[in-house]
Amino acid sequence: MADAASARPAGRKQLAVERANRRTARVKAAIDLLRVALDIAMLALAFVFGYYLRPILPIAPPPDEVPEFIRYAPTLFLHIAIIVSVFYFTRMYHMPRRFSRIDQARSVLARVTVGAFIVN
Repeated sequence: MADAASARPAGRKQLAVERANRRTARVKAAIDLLRVALDIAMLALAFVFGYYLRPILPIAPPPDEVPEFIRYAPTLFLHIAIIVSVFYFTRMYHMPRRFSRIDQARSVLARVTVGAFIVN
């Protein structure tokens, strides 16, 4: 009888641990999904800024006729798909927290450059 009474609190404790683990896994999955969504949003925003700043910034001579933005939509989607794929396959979304921010910034810059060369 004493064994059954002592087993109940241990069972409750185990159940509480399992619930906490499931909740932690859901939060981690939500954060990972948010990270990818934020990357997609920032890539799209950078593409749009590049389109509108191209005639203003004197980096390269602007073309005589600038096509409307909708003509660049396939390139935008290709750009986002390739950069996010490069990030995924080079395990940017699986990096442990022990890396410094400078190492992460260098990795992001290198992989965005590779993705940009693939798009072009």
